Amino acid sequence: MLFALIASSCGSDSDSSGSTSYSNQGTEGCKDAAVTSVKDRSPGRNVARCESGYPKAQPLPEKTKVSVVTKWKAEFVSPILTGIEFGEFAAENLEIEFVELGFSDAIAQLDSCNLDFGVAGTEAALHNAINNDVDIKMILGNYYPPDAGDLSVDQTGLWARRDAFSNPDNPDIGDLKGQKIASAVGLGSVISYPIGAALEPSGVSLLDMTVEKIGSSDMVLALENNAVQAAWLLDPYWVAAANNPDLVLVATQTPGEALGGIYVGPCLRDPKRDRDVGLAFARAYIRSINTYLDGAYQSNPDVIAALVNQSGYPETAFTATGELTFDWEMKEGTSRDAQGFYIEFESVDYTEPISEDRVYDRSLYLDAVGKG
Repeated sequence: MLFALIASSCGSDSDSSGSTSYSNQGTEGCKDAAVTSVKDRSPGRNVARCESGYPKAQPLPEKTKVSVVTKWKAEFVSPILTGIEFGEFAAENLEIEFVELGFSDAIAQLDSCNLDFGVAGTEAALHNAINNDVDIKMILGNYYPPDAGDLSVDQTGLWARRDAFSNPDNPDIGDLKGQKIASAVGLGSVISYPIGAALEPSGVSLLDMTVEKIGSSDMVLALENNAVQAAWLLDPYWVAAANNPDLVLVATQTPGEALGGIYVGPCLRDPKRDRDVGLAFARAYIRSINTYLDGAYQSNPDVIAALVNQSGYPETAFTATGELTFDWEMKEGTSRDAQGFYIEFESVDYTEPISEDRVYDRSLYLDAVGKG
């Protein structure tokens, strides 16, 4: 609906020739390190990187306004926020308009190209839609916490009351069987994957627990009041839990893999339609990571000021937690493994995982860095 008024949006007349503007021009700063093995999900692995300022912009012939669907302008969307602030999208002749909408409510509009880019995790709703022939794919990954897998480092993850365990000083996650756990989405959330993976060695499943849907901002209070015994706490909500000695971290995001990213419908992937727009977005997104978000970016006052300015959030929203590792690649097995838990929890309406090539389209980021 929003982009029916914009001539350069999906299915525009400006691309009626069916040609695509892709070339290797401006990718000389993207060397072998610009791609890594899709099979490597190991902790501490190297992530794909180009030199700062690469890939260079290849501006579209006309200024093009595109929508980005996200409910939050949190740190995980920093490549978009910094890209806007520092003119990386403008350099591609792109103008970003945010649309505040839940991803599940945006799926049909992404599929029909009435909306352009969606920010989301690899949720059950996404896989269900794809299985039912909705043409949406992830084109860019987002991030993972660099210390994922290390319970000694306070971070996003499953936090629990110490008194929920038979040994509060050495919690056994299996003791959560029969207890209540808070999730903002429920069993269809992508967090079902890391929680399910953490529980699996104990022989306990999320199905052995009662899942309560509670908003992220209310979860710590629910824990403190014993309304739930565990909760998946996102940035920055876990900071309050880390300061409470009665709460303990018992599971983290799976290490070395992005569990979310940027999704598009068919228009921005099809060379006969508007793939050049999707490619321009990918270049700006990747260039923003390479230029502003590699390494200790929270120590750069200009970057923090940009995030505050573009998000409207306080500075502590970006400095109270550690830096994220931004990763535009999508790793083999992430979708498959997440689906395994969705199938177990009956969060999807099928019984065998759908193939990865129906979920991911790596061609845009590979072309953006000159490796397609």
